[in-house]
Amino acid sequence: MKKITINLDGNTVQAAPGSTLLEIAGANGIEIPTLCYDPRLPPYASCFICIVEVEGRKGMVPACATRAEEGMAVRTNTDGIRSLRKLGLELLLSNHHGDCIAPCNMVCPAGIDIRSYLSEATRGNFSDALRIIKERNPFPSVCGRICPHPCEDHCRRKLVDDAVSINQVKRFISDQDRCSVDSWKPVTAPKNGKKAAVIGGGPGGMSAAHYLAVLGYSVTVFEAMEKAGGMLRYGVPDYRLPPIVIDSEIEQIQALGVELRTSKSWGKDFHLKDLREKGFSAIVVAIGAWTGQAMGVEGEAREGIWSGIAMLERANKGERLSLGKKVVVVGGGNTAIDCARTALRQGADEVFIAYRRGRAEMPANPEEIQEAEEEGVKILFLTAPVSFSASGSRINMRSVTMQLGAPDASGRRRPEPVPGSEKDMLVDSVIAAIGQKVRWDGFDGDGLKLTKWGTPEADPRTLRSTSHEDVFVCGDCLTGPATAIEAIAGGRITALAIHAQLSGIAQDLSPHPFNIRKGALKDLSPEEYAHYPKKPRAKVPQLDAFSRARSCNEVSHTLAEREAVEEARRCLLCGCQEVETCLLRKYSEQYGAKGELFPGEKTPGLKMPKHPYIDRDHQKCILCGRCVRVCSELQGSGAIALAGRGFVTEVSPAWSAKLSEYACKSCGQCVAACPAGALSARFKTVQVPAWVASKHSAVCPYCGNGCVLDFSEADGRIQRLNNKMDGKPGNAMVCSRAFSGFDLLELGNRLKEPMIKENGSWRAAKWDEAMKAAAEGLKKASGKQAAVLGSPRLTNEAQYLLQKIGRAAMGTNNLGGPGTGGELDTAARAFGFNGSTGKLEDILKADLIIAAVPDLEAVYPSIAAAIREAAIKGAAVQVHSPVPTGLDKSATGILRAAPEAAYSVYVNWLKAAAQKGESSGLKGLGELSASLKRKKGKEPPAVASLTEDERMGAELLAAKRPLIVTDPSLIPGSALAALIDLLLLLGKHEGLLLLRAGSNSQGAIDQGMDGNWLPGHRPVLDRAARSELEKLWACELPSWEGLSGPGIIDQARSGGIKALLSWGDTGLDGLDLKGAFVVSGEWAVPSGFHPASVVFPAALFTEDTGTFTSFDRKVRQAEGWRPQGAPQANWRTLTDLAKHLGLKGHEELPRLRREISSANAPYHKLGWEKWEGSGHCAAWAREIVPTLLAPELENSRPQVRLLDYLAEGDMLDKFIQARLSEVACQGPRGVIDTEKS
Repeated sequence: MKKITINLDGNTVQAAPGSTLLEIAGANGIEIPTLCYDPRLPPYASCFICIVEVEGRKGMVPACATRAEEGMAVRTNTDGIRSLRKLGLELLLSNHHGDCIAPCNMVCPAGIDIRSYLSEATRGNFSDALRIIKERNPFPSVCGRICPHPCEDHCRRKLVDDAVSINQVKRFISDQDRCSVDSWKPVTAPKNGKKAAVIGGGPGGMSAAHYLAVLGYSVTVFEAMEKAGGMLRYGVPDYRLPPIVIDSEIEQIQALGVELRTSKSWGKDFHLKDLREKGFSAIVVAIGAWTGQAMGVEGEAREGIWSGIAMLERANKGERLSLGKKVVVVGGGNTAIDCARTALRQGADEVFIAYRRGRAEMPANPEEIQEAEEEGVKILFLTAPVSFSASGSRINMRSVTMQLGAPDASGRRRPEPVPGSEKDMLVDSVIAAIGQKVRWDGFDGDGLKLTKWGTPEADPRTLRSTSHEDVFVCGDCLTGPATAIEAIAGGRITALAIHAQLSGIAQDLSPHPFNIRKGALKDLSPEEYAHYPKKPRAKVPQLDAFSRARSCNEVSHTLAEREAVEEARRCLLCGCQEVETCLLRKYSEQYGAKGELFPGEKTPGLKMPKHPYIDRDHQKCILCGRCVRVCSELQGSGAIALAGRGFVTEVSPAWSAKLSEYACKSCGQCVAACPAGALSARFKTVQVPAWVASKHSAVCPYCGNGCVLDFSEADGRIQRLNNKMDGKPGNAMVCSRAFSGFDLLELGNRLKEPMIKENGSWRAAKWDEAMKAAAEGLKKASGKQAAVLGSPRLTNEAQYLLQKIGRAAMGTNNLGGPGTGGELDTAARAFGFNGSTGKLEDILKADLIIAAVPDLEAVYPSIAAAIREAAIKGAAVQVHSPVPTGLDKSATGILRAAPEAAYSVYVNWLKAAAQKGESSGLKGLGELSASLKRKKGKEPPAVASLTEDERMGAELLAAKRPLIVTDPSLIPGSALAALIDLLLLLGKHEGLLLLRAGSNSQGAIDQGMDGNWLPGHRPVLDRAARSELEKLWACELPSWEGLSGPGIIDQARSGGIKALLSWGDTGLDGLDLKGAFVVSGEWAVPSGFHPASVVFPAALFTEDTGTFTSFDRKVRQAEGWRPQGAPQANWRTLTDLAKHLGLKGHEELPRLRREISSANAPYHKLGWEKWEGSGHCAAWAREIVPTLLAPELENSRPQVRLLDYLAEGDMLDKFIQARLSEVACQGPRGVIDTEKS
């Protein structure tokens, strides 16, 4: 095809005619943002975020809907484009009413993931909760006592009743761990050989040391005081923060390898030059702010007037201070409260706080204010001292009454003196607690450049000194007096900045991620939260006010576990579950869009019935239409639509009723398509945040498409499937079985240990005992009296080992399982291998698709969706089904006939194809010609016009890339043979997709789990093939054709099978096998009616390790996720059994795979060792040796039989709903009724 040439951002590129600018840009590595575009559907152009400039055209054009033309010049990233994209995003955000991140997280100075640790606490995962906290704060027990918790001020729970007591839950979590014998320890990086020095052992310096140690640095802390802790130890009274708490958390930091040197003063005992000479690559300055600010009041230098911080330091060192009986503290912060309460404990009878503003403006923690007043501290609001003078041995404090005027620079109303309001108060001591500053005492800081406030000047982002490249600054000496959590946050950022500078690896230095918020607390309506039941806030146990005011013992106690968990459950789980995958957030951050630029009315929250698997939040919907279009056009459901017009438009089922009542398939494609988090897959455990759940993947067990399921796990449970849409056909999330059936792992009473049946009852057994018993029993019979059954959901490695055990150890070819019987080998005789000749991707490349499956939509919904996508893109679609199907609306032709009647139509098509003369040289042409002469098709019409089935036949003959999609177990062999012959006669050998029922049905066939076929699709009767395996396995193999799955069961029921090995869901439970010795690998604990004598735990699809082969020959690797108590991988158990049966086994998976490659030609060139552990997907190839079949002879072969003995109560069968029972045209289970039309 001739390509067109365009200029894209100054580069000349070529593209296929008809390509959109968006497609061309993506193919050339240029990302153009888009929200409404879905690659599977025609362009919609509703979001207008993908706009680009085209030279010669006025304005901007949407890249998703603009087709490229020869010579077109396109610009995708100019200033104008970025500005308009930003504007478009801001317009969308104006009606996107939701929080990306929980508001408590965003106001925490350290950016702690508060919602997540509360969630872990609700589920009893206290160690995980502590890990989340310590990712940002190595002093959680300290902060659990003294943090002013701004998170609680912004807690949305306040719109229901009271804020969650976040700080007290944190205190419980950390205290429990701190006091345990096995406290949590972070995983540290290997030592990198680099040293860092920290000057100052306060919260900022010790936090920097903690995170540097975690990153692999050797850290030494130099502390001027006798003990580390800084203001935590010397500025916070013991009644609030006992020293033992500080000591224990500092010891945990030291346990990471941090060296602590106390009584080492910078400027006296060492200088920066000394540290550099000793090999320190980076230096952290965290010396705090130890000097009290002067009040600027006349007489404040006289005796009896204390600096608040100096007073607290001396008291915390254990000194008894002479404060007198009446004390006044000047200030309104937490330090002022601490000074006042300490004065009481130092023996003062009366303590006052003079504060120049009102109670509402007081910066101290409200709880601290309340506790101080309970203890007897009196607060003089709107009072400011103006002078101090001596009055004998006492101090006369003259003050004035203040009034609040206009707001100052901080936003608070400026206090102004009231004229004539002066008054005097005689006191014994005055304590000034109005602020602090860095104590330099004449030291020049080794040349550090200082600000006008006397703090080291540093880059606000990296905290690196502007005058010394190897010096970083954090804590109060940088910010001025602040909270401990602010110093801790700075310490962490400092450590990351050092790591970025020394390692060259970029680090995220922002304490908070990009966020779009629902609004400020004051702007939200309590009505929006009215559905939450009220629940009282936990009360913190405390000493009574009288007792605590006279004691330095800790005044409050830690919540009990039950109370802490209940308090954590009060969390409203703010924040979006799709925050990591939301495209609206991604592009808003990328373009700097602001969420509150266009204030105004928001879409109201709609009260919608809940869906069992989907959460909906209409306030986040941006009306891009993707979910509606995917549901209607791709899935054929039409369960949702855009209702209303204008601003009140909403996505809704009819009459806003339940989705399940309006054709919703629970396929999850609407969730996969949503770019804004308005739709999300529901977590089974509501309290699990998506971003903390572990991510795993597995190959879907429900059919042979090979869809890889990415799922989230928490608490040992699969919580949901993560369904990011990638636009590829056959996407796992198209199918409702995967989306709503991911929790198979929880079904049934899982078998976790081997069991042996004695006297009709099961008892637990050790592994070695069970292995010996199994081997001894299986050795009692061999040859035609032995058999092996395997589930089509087992890995290739397990399938290979099962057939090897059967042939090499048990001497039998009686091998099979559900859907893998020897009668399903029509394709093998036609092509030389029993598998698809085409690939799944061919669906979108075909110009004609024939869906020859009775109701494909019901049996293979993801394939039906892919075909529907192909139809949207222009492919002709024929539906050959005896019943109406979901694909009918997309079909260009429908053959509504039972398979036998359809076969007669195919005969006419075969005759027409044979006349085209393109079949010369094909094997079997003579037999086919003779067969066609014997078989009469439909009589040609009397008139010249074509009937519908003749038109469809002509359409097939004219197609350039036809593709036939069918399931060999659902149509007669004659019909399948006729369809294969049509492809061969037309020279379209690669146009066949043979769908398979189990996740590894194709793999089972490939590995030889079949009575008639060896590994690699070689007949059992092929002497040369047997000889190769006999040489590889060093044993003699049986040379007769064996039974398939149903035949094995029939034989066993009649007493002809004496030894049977079964693995996986083969449905034996409850069958009477006439005394056969049965060894079985089971997922669930067997009933007393199970015919087995020994059972082993089998790994489920999410737990197993190995490879799976999809119906189109793609080999995918799965790394099992094993929750606690899960069995080992099936290949390991089978390897152990093989050894007990006398075969050589492989302890390592790579060696087993190399043996598979040796035994199985299609797998010979897979190159396992190159992609083991990588989740890589490779397809095996096999040269097609086309041989025409005589379709009528296929009817003389055994009829396709599935395992109709599967019990209705079987775990998997009940869960999946017996695949064939979904096909309306069937007669007895698994047998096509050819009489129905």
